[in-house]
Amino acid sequence: MQNNVYQGINTQNPQENVIAGAVGAFLFSLAGGVVWFLLWQIGILAGISGVIGVVCAIKGYKVFGKAESKKGVIISAVIAAIVIVIAWYACLSLDVMHAYEQWYADGEVDYLPSYFECVGHALQDGEILRGYLIDLLIGLAFCAFGSFGSIRSAFRRVDQNNYNAAANSVAGTDFGASYQNPDHMNSSAPDGFRPSCGSEEQEGDHFGEGSDETSGEDRPDANGQE
Repeated sequence: MQNNVYQGINTQNPQENVIAGAVGAFLFSLAGGVVWFLLWQIGILAGISGVIGVVCAIKGYKVFGKAESKKGVIISAVIAAIVIVIAWYACLSLDVMHAYEQWYADGEVDYLPSYFECVGHALQDGEILRGYLIDLLIGLAFCAFGSFGSIRSAFRRVDQNNYNAAANSVAGTDFGASYQNPDHMNSSAPDGFRPSCGSEEQEGDHFGEGSDETSGEDRPDANGQE
């Protein structure tokens, strides 16, 4: 019966595709990166971008991975954080491009690089980069604090789904099939409670017991003689 229960759980829970789930988490978590990028332009480091990224990443993992698990939640949270870092670097590169535009307008430089060229130049100035790294750490701390509740809720949802799957499997087990097979029933029933298979010889032995008490030929008469 336990094997039937475990088979029922595996049947109801589809096979988890970790690679596809990670791809889905990355694509969906881009929403959090976009929010980070937009808020950065107005000088805001908001944890809401992390919350959006984590929630969307978990959803994307479930859609692409065909299942939801604690491992998937952790992968989704890590991917959402990576997307935030990518958005931060995109903001840094944009600021570098704006700086070059100002320098070019002031005549300090005679070359105006493109945005993609600024992506490579963004890490060259260590002093400027240090200040941006501090902003990144503060922003990630806000994101982690804001998304903690979403991650905990996802863990609880996974536990509840697993419990429901187990309960449904137990409720759907065909116990009647066991009693249609006498051999299986007798081997699984406890000693002293195994019913007879109903053979004529056993029935005769069962009803033959006590014949000395019920048979009229063996019952003694009123005088004590047989």
